[in-house]
Amino acid sequence: SVQVDSRRYAVTATAGASWSTLLSSLATKVQAGETGAFAKTVTAGATTLTVTANAVNQAFQAAAAAAQI
Repeated sequence: SVQVDSRRYAVTATAGASWSTLLSSLATKVQAGETGAFAKTVTAGATTLTVTANAVNQAFQAAAAAAQI
């Protein structure tokens, strides 16, 4: 899961899912949830998720967690 300020976004891995697939799914959820003046640009790489504020000097907090079920 990924938390941006007080909003948490999560995806559940399926058998055989790659990091790229999981991170792309998270990026889509974060991008959809962070709209308006506080919108952020979210991009997924092979093993990274980058969250960038759209406005200069727009602060936000981000945290991530993984769990094995």
